[in-house]
Amino acid sequence: MPWQNEEIAAEAIQFAVGAIKLRSMAEWLYFADELDDNKNGSLGSNLKEPDTATDDSDF
Repeated sequence: MPWQNEEIAAEAIQFAVGAIKLRSMAEWLYFADELDDNKNGSLGSNLKEPDTATDDSDF
């Protein structure tokens, strides 16, 4: 059966959905997990807000 071969199934999904949409779906599914503090804390805890209170720029 063709869906049992992962390569054929991946090509069929990529053809039906499109490479860009497939990539954005993968980012939506997996990128959020990398920034989640509750799971690993490594990337999410290292992010901080920029210090704008001492910024003297006019723009």
